[in-house]
Amino acid sequence: MENLQQISTSITNEEKMNIADNEEHHQVTTLSKKRNISKTRRVIRPNLQVARPYKNKRKSTQNISESDDEESSLIIELKKTIEQLQKEIELLKKNQKITNESENNNNDGNEEIEIMDTQIAASSQIDDDDDDENWVTILKNKNKKLKKAEKNIINRDNTQKNTGKNIDKTILASTVTNNKHKEARPPPINIFEQTIPDTMNVLKKGTKTNNFQIKRMSNHLHVVKVDDYEEYKKTINILKDTNTQFYTYTPKQDKCKSFLLKGLDSSYDPKEVMEIINTLEVPNLKIKNVTRFETQRSISQNRILPFYLVQLSPETSYRGCPKQLQLIESKTVNKKPAQTVNDRQMNEEKNKQNEKSKPKRTAYATTDRSYADKLKENTTHEEKEEKNDTNFDLIQFFQRTEIRFEKLSEQINYVTDLYFMVQEKIDTLGNIIESSKKIKT
Repeated sequence: MENLQQISTSITNEEKMNIADNEEHHQVTTLSKKRNISKTRRVIRPNLQVARPYKNKRKSTQNISESDDEESSLIIELKKTIEQLQKEIELLKKNQKITNESENNNNDGNEEIEIMDTQIAASSQIDDDDDDENWVTILKNKNKKLKKAEKNIINRDNTQKNTGKNIDKTILASTVTNNKHKEARPPPINIFEQTIPDTMNVLKKGTKTNNFQIKRMSNHLHVVKVDDYEEYKKTINILKDTNTQFYTYTPKQDKCKSFLLKGLDSSYDPKEVMEIINTLEVPNLKIKNVTRFETQRSISQNRILPFYLVQLSPETSYRGCPKQLQLIESKTVNKKPAQTVNDRQMNEEKNKQNEKSKPKRTAYATTDRSYADKLKENTTHEEKEEKNDTNFDLIQFFQRTEIRFEKLSEQINYVTDLYFMVQEKIDTLGNIIESSKKIKT
């Protein structure tokens, strides 16, 4: 029995030793496998520069040789696709040159092709070691953009063909309308204090036609409208002859054209300017009136501006006037010597004195002896009026000064009252401080 127990114990010890050896061998093999996997990861990691589509995706544990073969096959496929894209772009460029003959759509087509070229160049610069899924998504996006570009080019071709026809029609229509230049319609004639049937009878008798329209505006007013300028004149003459009450506006044909004449000295009178322009005998230039150009500031400052407002007759053509006026200015500027400011003031004062010294027109004859006395009375009356005006101005000035003096005196009294109030408060504060000191002591 003892021998059997020893044999069994020996067998159990041997089995335990074998199990321990097997466990150690298993641990060594697992460590070696882990080291090999880490090496493969270290080799593969630097090549994977693009972000993976899923974060929790398991990493491949294949050999390095198999991964290199797959990458090389991907690179070949990508090169083929890029070549195909370049061919398609060349075809698009050729189609674009044919279609973009019009000047308006050249810029848009070139911009789209430049965008596609930049996108393909950017895609070629991407590393060749990216994953399969990323490359597939990039290629899909490119194919979509190419299809959109083709559709846009086809649509532009169709629009250019259609718009060309419409443009031709519009040009023809505009030429026809420009040839038929419409004259300005005359303004309406407003008639008041007369019934509509009375005006109809008057116009039918005078014009003997019905080429007019009447519109009722109120019980005491109605409007007459005419299409032609000649009929407008006829109707106005008829209404004047029949003494009807009406009012109208000046038509464009009768409106006078005016312009500013610069470069002349302010010492010229408007009549002199008109005479100078008439002596030049400029063709197709008829002057109606010449006046001084004034502004509110010049009127308030009693200042004469060196500008003249020339009013032309409606018959003259305004287009040729500016060139003709340059001749007028060049001939008339150097007629009189240039005057200084002091000379102008002296001349103005002399003119005022001469106007005052001139006798006024009276109904008395020159043979009457009392004529001189009457002139003296008129002069004395004018002097009295001037004195009265000056006295009135002085009175107003003194009244204003009195009002200002009263306001100033009121302000001074107010300030003095404030001064005394402040002084009283200071005295009370001083008394309080002294009393507090005595209490402390």
